[in-house]
Amino acid sequence: MQHVLTRGVEQIVKEDELRRLLLEGNKGEPLRVKLGVDPTHYDLTIGHAVVFRKLRKFQQMGHKAVVVIGDWTARLGDPSDRVEARKPLTAEQVRANAETYFEQFFRIVDRDLTEVHYQTEWFDKFDLGDAIKLLSHKTVAQMLERDDFSNRYKSGIEIYLSEFMYPLLQGYDSVMLHSDVEIGGTDQTFNLLVGRELQPIFGQPSQQILTVQLIVGLDGYKKMGKSLSNYIAMTAPAHDMFGKLMSLPDHAMMSYFETLTDLPLAELTELRRKMDEGALNPRDVKLRMAREIV
Repeated sequence: MQHVLTRGVEQIVKEDELRRLLLEGNKGEPLRVKLGVDPTHYDLTIGHAVVFRKLRKFQQMGHKAVVVIGDWTARLGDPSDRVEARKPLTAEQVRANAETYFEQFFRIVDRDLTEVHYQTEWFDKFDLGDAIKLLSHKTVAQMLERDDFSNRYKSGIEIYLSEFMYPLLQGYDSVMLHSDVEIGGTDQTFNLLVGRELQPIFGQPSQQILTVQLIVGLDGYKKMGKSLSNYIAMTAPAHDMFGKLMSLPDHAMMSYFETLTDLPLAELTELRRKMDEGALNPRDVKLRMAREIV
Protein backbone atom coordinates (compact mmCIF):
# COMPACT_ATOMS: atom_id res chain seq x y z
CA MET A 1 0.00 0.00 0.00
CA GLN A 2 2.81 2.41 0.86
CA HIS A 3 4.23 1.98 -2.64
CA VAL A 4 0.87 2.86 -4.24
CA LEU A 5 0.37 5.93 -2.07
CA THR A 6 3.85 7.40 -2.42
CA ARG A 7 5.63 6.45 -5.63
CA GLY A 8 5.09 9.08 -8.29
CA VAL A 9 2.32 10.63 -6.18
CA GLU A 10 2.07 14.40 -6.02
CA GLN A 11 -0.86 14.85 -3.62
CA ILE A 12 -3.51 12.89 -1.74
CA VAL A 13 -6.46 14.89 -0.43
CA LYS A 14 -7.19 13.56 3.08
CA GLU A 15 -4.51 10.87 2.97
CA ASP A 16 -5.58 9.44 6.34
CA GLU A 17 -9.07 8.79 4.94
CA LEU A 18 -7.69 6.99 1.89
CA ARG A 19 -5.37 4.88 4.03
CA ARG A 20 -8.25 3.91 6.30
CA LEU A 21 -10.40 3.00 3.30
CA LEU A 22 -7.65 0.82 1.85
CA LEU A 23 -7.03 -0.90 5.19
CA GLU A 24 -10.63 -1.40 6.29
CA GLY A 25 -12.21 -1.89 2.89
CA ASN A 26 -15.59 -0.74 1.62
CA LYS A 27 -18.06 -3.06 3.34
CA GLY A 28 -16.33 -6.06 1.83
CA GLU A 29 -16.45 -4.67 -1.71
CA PRO A 30 -13.50 -3.58 -3.87
CA LEU A 31 -13.00 0.17 -4.08
CA ARG A 32 -14.22 1.82 -7.26
CA VAL A 33 -11.19 3.73 -8.55
CA LYS A 34 -12.23 6.19 -11.24
CA LEU A 35 -10.21 7.60 -14.11
CA GLY A 36 -11.66 9.97 -16.67
CA VAL A 37 -10.20 9.99 -20.17
CA ASP A 38 -11.00 12.55 -22.86
CA PRO A 39 -10.28 11.07 -26.31
CA THR A 40 -9.08 14.31 -27.89
CA HIS A 41 -6.46 12.63 -30.11
CA TYR A 42 -5.92 9.20 -31.60
CA ASP A 43 -2.55 8.76 -29.85
CA LEU A 44 -1.82 8.40 -26.16
CA THR A 45 1.60 9.38 -24.83
CA ILE A 46 3.82 7.69 -22.29
CA GLY A 47 2.80 10.59 -20.06
CA HIS A 48 -0.67 9.01 -19.92
CA ALA A 49 1.01 5.75 -18.92
CA VAL A 50 1.94 7.28 -15.55
CA VAL A 51 -1.67 7.40 -14.34
CA PHE A 52 -2.53 4.13 -16.13
CA ARG A 53 0.24 2.40 -14.19
CA LYS A 54 -1.11 3.79 -10.93
CA LEU A 55 -4.58 2.50 -11.82
CA ARG A 56 -3.06 -0.92 -12.49
CA LYS A 57 -1.45 -0.87 -9.03
CA PHE A 58 -4.89 -0.38 -7.46
CA GLN A 59 -6.15 -3.33 -9.50
CA GLN A 60 -3.29 -5.46 -8.19
CA MET A 61 -4.51 -4.63 -4.68
CA GLY A 62 -7.88 -6.11 -5.61
CA HIS A 63 -9.81 -2.96 -6.53
CA LYS A 64 -11.97 -2.14 -9.54
CA ALA A 65 -10.88 0.34 -12.20
CA VAL A 66 -13.82 2.43 -13.39
CA VAL A 67 -12.98 4.30 -16.58
CA VAL A 68 -15.25 6.95 -18.01
CA ILE A 69 -14.75 8.05 -21.60
CA GLY A 70 -15.43 11.77 -21.78
CA ASP A 71 -17.37 11.70 -25.01
CA TRP A 72 -19.22 14.82 -23.86
CA THR A 73 -16.41 16.73 -22.16
CA ALA A 74 -14.08 16.06 -25.10
CA ARG A 75 -16.50 18.02 -27.25
CA LEU A 76 -16.18 20.97 -24.86
CA GLY A 77 -12.43 20.73 -24.36
CA ASP A 78 -10.68 20.55 -21.00
CA PRO A 79 -9.55 24.06 -19.94
CA SER A 80 -6.99 22.69 -17.46
CA ASP A 81 -3.59 24.36 -17.86
CA ARG A 82 -4.78 26.16 -20.98
CA VAL A 83 -4.04 29.77 -21.88
CA GLU A 84 -6.86 29.72 -24.43
CA ALA A 85 -9.95 27.66 -25.17
CA ARG A 86 -9.55 24.26 -26.82
CA LYS A 87 -11.16 23.64 -30.17
CA PRO A 88 -14.26 21.45 -29.76
CA LEU A 89 -14.44 18.03 -31.43
CA THR A 90 -17.36 16.37 -33.16
CA ALA A 91 -19.04 13.31 -31.67
CA GLU A 92 -17.68 11.26 -34.58
CA GLN A 93 -14.09 12.39 -33.92
CA VAL A 94 -14.43 11.56 -30.24
CA ARG A 95 -15.78 8.05 -30.91
CA ALA A 96 -13.04 7.30 -33.43
CA ASN A 97 -10.35 8.45 -31.02
CA ALA A 98 -11.87 6.42 -28.17
CA GLU A 99 -11.55 3.22 -30.17
CA THR A 100 -7.81 3.73 -30.59
CA TYR A 101 -7.44 4.65 -26.90
CA PHE A 102 -8.69 1.29 -25.66
CA GLU A 103 -6.07 -0.68 -27.55
CA GLN A 104 -3.37 1.44 -25.91
CA PHE A 105 -5.01 1.67 -22.48
CA PHE A 106 -5.36 -2.09 -22.04
CA ARG A 107 -1.66 -2.63 -22.70
CA ILE A 108 -1.23 -1.53 -19.09
CA VAL A 109 -4.59 -1.84 -17.33
CA ASP A 110 -6.24 -5.25 -16.80
CA ARG A 111 -9.30 -5.39 -19.04
CA ASP A 112 -11.01 -8.03 -16.86
CA LEU A 113 -10.82 -5.79 -13.79
CA THR A 114 -12.05 -2.68 -15.59
CA GLU A 115 -15.54 -1.23 -15.91
CA VAL A 116 -15.94 1.12 -18.89
CA HIS A 117 -18.58 3.82 -19.25
CA TYR A 118 -19.32 6.67 -21.64
CA GLN A 119 -20.63 10.02 -20.39
CA THR A 120 -23.42 9.88 -22.95
CA GLU A 121 -25.00 7.12 -20.84
CA TRP A 122 -26.26 9.85 -18.52
CA PHE A 123 -25.70 13.19 -20.25
CA ASP A 124 -27.74 12.27 -23.31
CA LYS A 125 -30.71 12.20 -20.91
CA PHE A 126 -29.90 15.62 -19.43
CA ASP A 127 -32.32 18.45 -20.12
CA LEU A 128 -31.97 22.20 -19.56
CA GLY A 129 -33.34 21.92 -16.03
CA ASP A 130 -30.72 19.33 -15.11
CA ALA A 131 -27.95 21.50 -16.56
CA ILE A 132 -29.08 24.61 -14.65
CA LYS A 133 -29.36 22.63 -11.43
CA LEU A 134 -25.81 21.32 -11.90
CA LEU A 135 -24.50 24.83 -12.60
CA SER A 136 -26.13 26.09 -9.38
CA HIS A 137 -23.64 24.11 -7.31
CA LYS A 138 -20.73 26.41 -8.24
CA THR A 139 -20.25 30.18 -8.34
CA VAL A 140 -18.27 32.23 -10.84
CA ALA A 141 -15.98 33.32 -7.99
CA GLN A 142 -15.23 29.68 -7.19
CA MET A 143 -14.47 28.93 -10.82
CA LEU A 144 -12.07 31.86 -10.98
CA GLU A 145 -10.07 30.28 -8.14
CA ARG A 146 -8.62 27.99 -10.80
CA ASP A 147 -5.21 29.27 -11.80
CA ASP A 148 -5.84 28.83 -15.53
CA PHE A 149 -9.16 30.69 -15.42
CA SER A 150 -7.76 33.36 -13.11
CA ASN A 151 -4.74 33.98 -15.32
CA ARG A 152 -6.85 34.22 -18.46
CA TYR A 153 -9.30 36.58 -16.75
CA LYS A 154 -6.49 38.87 -15.53
CA SER A 155 -4.92 38.83 -19.00
CA GLY A 156 -8.17 39.71 -20.73
CA ILE A 157 -8.33 36.35 -22.56
CA GLU A 158 -11.82 35.02 -23.17
CA ILE A 159 -13.28 32.34 -20.90
CA TYR A 160 -16.32 30.69 -22.43
CA LEU A 161 -19.25 29.67 -20.25
CA SER A 162 -19.03 26.20 -21.74
CA GLU A 163 -15.59 25.88 -20.12
CA PHE A 164 -17.17 26.44 -16.70
CA MET A 165 -19.32 23.40 -17.42
CA TYR A 166 -16.33 21.11 -17.87
CA PRO A 167 -15.38 20.50 -14.21
CA LEU A 168 -19.04 20.14 -13.26
CA LEU A 169 -19.63 17.51 -15.92
CA GLN A 170 -16.51 15.63 -14.88
CA GLY A 171 -17.55 15.91 -11.25
CA TYR A 172 -21.03 14.60 -12.01
CA ASP A 173 -19.41 11.52 -13.55
CA SER A 174 -18.24 10.64 -10.03
CA VAL A 175 -21.82 10.85 -8.80
CA MET A 176 -23.11 8.56 -11.54
CA LEU A 177 -20.27 6.07 -11.06
CA HIS A 178 -20.33 6.11 -7.22
CA SER A 179 -16.55 6.37 -7.25
CA ASP A 180 -14.63 5.83 -4.01
CA VAL A 181 -11.31 7.13 -5.35
CA GLU A 182 -10.45 9.26 -8.36
CA ILE A 183 -6.95 9.53 -9.76
CA GLY A 184 -5.47 11.92 -12.30
CA GLY A 185 -2.58 14.21 -13.11
CA THR A 186 -1.85 17.30 -11.03
CA ASP A 187 -3.48 19.43 -13.73
CA GLN A 188 -6.79 17.74 -12.88
CA THR A 189 -6.87 18.63 -9.17
CA PHE A 190 -9.64 21.24 -9.44
CA ASN A 191 -11.84 18.95 -11.53
CA LEU A 192 -11.36 16.03 -9.13
CA LEU A 193 -12.27 18.23 -6.17
CA VAL A 194 -15.54 19.20 -7.84
CA GLY A 195 -16.51 15.53 -7.94
CA ARG A 196 -15.62 15.21 -4.25
CA GLU A 197 -17.82 18.23 -3.47
CA LEU A 198 -20.79 17.09 -5.57
CA GLN A 199 -21.10 13.56 -4.18
CA PRO A 200 -22.41 14.53 -0.69
CA ILE A 201 -25.01 16.78 -2.35
CA PHE A 202 -26.34 13.62 -4.01
CA GLY A 203 -26.19 11.57 -0.82
CA GLN A 204 -22.86 9.83 -1.43
CA PRO A 205 -19.58 9.73 0.53
CA SER A 206 -16.91 12.02 -0.91
CA GLN A 207 -14.41 10.29 -3.16
CA GLN A 208 -10.76 10.24 -2.17
CA ILE A 209 -8.37 12.01 -4.54
CA LEU A 210 -4.87 11.00 -5.59
CA THR A 211 -2.88 12.97 -8.15
CA VAL A 212 0.28 11.72 -9.84
CA GLN A 213 3.28 13.63 -11.09
CA LEU A 214 3.22 14.97 -14.63
CA ILE A 215 6.35 14.09 -16.55
CA VAL A 216 8.07 16.67 -18.70
CA GLY A 217 8.35 16.19 -22.43
CA LEU A 218 11.45 15.63 -24.50
CA ASP A 219 12.43 19.29 -24.12
CA GLY A 220 12.95 18.54 -20.43
CA TYR A 221 10.87 21.45 -19.16
CA LYS A 222 7.30 21.62 -20.42
CA LYS A 223 4.66 19.01 -19.62
CA MET A 224 4.58 16.22 -22.17
CA GLY A 225 1.75 16.93 -24.58
CA LYS A 226 0.67 16.27 -28.12
CA SER A 227 0.07 19.95 -28.80
CA LEU A 228 3.71 20.73 -27.95
CA SER A 229 5.12 17.90 -30.09
CA ASN A 230 7.43 16.97 -27.22
CA TYR A 231 5.86 13.58 -26.61
CA ILE A 232 6.53 9.89 -27.14
CA ALA A 233 3.51 7.97 -28.38
CA MET A 234 2.61 4.75 -26.60
CA THR A 235 2.25 3.18 -30.04
CA ALA A 236 5.74 4.24 -31.16
CA PRO A 237 7.95 1.41 -32.47
CA ALA A 238 10.44 0.20 -29.86
CA HIS A 239 13.49 1.62 -31.67
CA ASP A 240 11.80 5.01 -32.06
CA MET A 241 10.74 5.11 -28.41
CA PHE A 242 14.24 4.09 -27.31
CA GLY A 243 15.88 6.79 -29.43
CA LYS A 244 13.58 9.51 -28.13
CA LEU A 245 14.13 8.45 -24.53
CA MET A 246 17.88 8.69 -25.08
CA SER A 247 17.40 12.30 -26.22
CA LEU A 248 15.83 13.26 -22.89
CA PRO A 249 17.89 15.81 -20.90
CA ASP A 250 19.76 14.20 -18.01
CA HIS A 251 17.95 16.17 -15.32
CA ALA A 252 14.59 14.60 -16.26
CA MET A 253 15.76 10.98 -16.09
CA MET A 254 14.92 10.22 -12.48
CA SER A 255 11.30 11.31 -12.75
CA TYR A 256 10.90 8.93 -15.70
CA PHE A 257 12.50 6.16 -13.65
CA GLU A 258 10.15 6.80 -10.72
CA THR A 259 6.90 7.07 -12.67
CA LEU A 260 7.42 4.68 -15.60
CA THR A 261 9.47 1.81 -14.14
CA ASP A 262 9.31 -0.48 -11.12
CA LEU A 263 12.94 -0.15 -10.08
CA PRO A 264 13.10 0.08 -6.26
CA LEU A 265 13.37 3.63 -4.95
CA ALA A 266 16.47 2.66 -2.95
CA GLU A 267 18.16 1.66 -6.20
CA LEU A 268 17.16 4.95 -7.83
CA THR A 269 18.60 6.86 -4.88
CA GLU A 270 21.88 4.98 -5.30
CA LEU A 271 21.99 5.72 -9.04
CA ARG A 272 21.43 9.40 -8.35
CA ARG A 273 24.15 9.43 -5.69
CA LYS A 274 26.70 7.79 -8.00
CA MET A 275 25.93 10.24 -10.81
CA ASP A 276 26.28 13.19 -8.44
CA GLU A 277 29.66 11.87 -7.30
CA GLY A 278 30.82 11.32 -10.87
CA ALA A 279 31.14 7.56 -10.33
CA LEU A 280 28.52 6.77 -12.94
CA ASN A 281 28.09 8.18 -16.43
CA PRO A 282 24.58 9.63 -16.90
CA ARG A 283 24.48 8.09 -20.37
CA ASP A 284 24.76 4.60 -18.85
CA VAL A 285 21.90 5.40 -16.49
CA LYS A 286 19.83 6.72 -19.37
CA LEU A 287 20.44 3.52 -21.34
CA ARG A 288 19.01 1.55 -18.48
CA MET A 289 16.04 3.90 -18.17
CA ALA A 290 15.27 3.57 -21.88
CA ARG A 291 15.50 -0.23 -21.75
CA GLU A 292 13.26 -0.46 -18.69
CA ILE A 293 10.56 1.76 -20.19
CA VAL A 294 10.58 0.23 -23.68
